[in-house]
Amino acid sequence: MTQTSFANVPFTVIPLVSGIFGGKEIASAKLVAEAGLLHIGIGEVLRRNQNYVDYSDPHSRTISELQEVRALVSTNTTLELLSEHVNTFDLAQYSGIILEGFPRRMDQLERLNEFGESVGADIIQGYYLDVSATERKRRAEAAAKERSERNDVHVPFDVADRFFQEETVPLLKRWMKERPVPITRLSAEDCKRTERKGSELCAELIKYHLATLWGQPSLLAE
Repeated sequence: MTQTSFANVPFTVIPLVSGIFGGKEIASAKLVAEAGLLHIGIGEVLRRNQNYVDYSDPHSRTISELQEVRALVSTNTTLELLSEHVNTFDLAQYSGIILEGFPRRMDQLERLNEFGESVGADIIQGYYLDVSATERKRRAEAAAKERSERNDVHVPFDVADRFFQEETVPLLKRWMKERPVPITRLSAEDCKRTERKGSELCAELIKYHLATLWGQPSLLAE
């Protein structure tokens, strides 16, 4: 399927949220390949701007310094860097944008429509890959073993998951209750099996849901 297949679909912004090792990257890769979407990972955007100064921080620290003390990069700075990164792409070549890992806090959710307007989105539709902490930890341990064999440095699961539990889980509960932006929850039952198989199944469910939203249910059936 070529990207020209998506010339007439509504431009869609897709916030994709899950806990660490919830399968966001695998699902995103499949959606990029099969649904003509541009993938933007918020973590990668911030890592590319380690020396950027967050002036919303009372100490005006760089992103690298904020991460060292486990402080949060402000939403203003996150959106500014996100917009700069998105503007390096020709959005006319895509059916929409996957925002992997965004929003993660309430103030980011409240400004999601602002970002959508800035990129000319016709639809904003969120997806939550709800994979249990037990399963995600199992995946993390398997990945940690592989990284150890390669001498890669990795963040312990419990450290990385703490922020998700403290900040993002309350956000998701409120998001699904109030729905300021539509969101669809894909449960562990929807996306079960191994990480790759489960995440690819989640991507299939998202893909066909998108085709329905676009009013072209047969578009992604190939």
